[in-house]
Amino acid sequence: LDSQDIPRDLLSYHKDPLTADKLFYHLKKSSLVSEKLSSSGRTFSLHRNTQALILIYLTRMLELEKNPSLIEQVIIVVENYSERLRENGNTLEMKRFIPHMTHLRDSVKTINKTLMASLNDRLGLLYFSTRLDYLKAKELLEESLKIYQEHYKTPHPKTAKAFLTLGMIHHALGRYEDEKRFIEQSFELYKECYPDENSIEMVELFIHL
Repeated sequence: LDSQDIPRDLLSYHKDPLTADKLFYHLKKSSLVSEKLSSSGRTFSLHRNTQALILIYLTRMLELEKNPSLIEQVIIVVENYSERLRENGNTLEMKRFIPHMTHLRDSVKTINKTLMASLNDRLGLLYFSTRLDYLKAKELLEESLKIYQEHYKTPHPKTAKAFLTLGMIHHALGRYEDEKRFIEQSFELYKECYPDENSIEMVELFIHL
C-alpha cells in the first residue's frame, strides 16, 4: 500500500479489532507510525524509508518471491475491503483508498494474470463509483475483460460482471449504443452462469436493462 493515510479500519477488517489494536500499539510504541483522525475515520502513516525497509525484511523472512500466495492473500483482503467501501457508499473513503490499490497493483510482480485483472477490476469500480475518472475506469475494466476472456474458456461471472460494469461506464459517458451492446453481452453470459435467474448479479443486471 501507499505509506500515507492507510485506513486503520483495514487492520480491523483483516483481523479482529483487538488484534489490530495490539499491533497498532506496538507500532506506535516503536515510533514506526503516526496517526491522524479525519472526518472519514482514523488513518496512519509510515515514513517511506521505514516502509521500504520493512518490505525488504518481510520479503526475505517470508520468502515472498517463492511464496506468491502470501501476496495473493493480501490482494484478496484489499479487494474485499474496497468492495465493502463501495457497498457503504462513502465516496470520500473510496477516493482515499484508490492510491493504496494503485500502489499495490504497481508494486506486485509475481501474481497471476487473473488476480491482477481482478485487482484492476476493483480499482476501476472505485474510479467509476466515485465518478472520479470514467475514462480511467473504462481503461481498467477493458484490461480486466481482455484477461478474463483469454483465461476463462467458458462463461464466467467475472467476465459477465466486467461487461455489465463497462455498460454502466458507457452510460455515464453518454455512449448509449455501446452501453446497450455491453449490457446485452453481460445478460447472455449471466444467463449461462445463473440459469435460475435468482442471483444478485442477475437482479443488478435487470436494473440496468
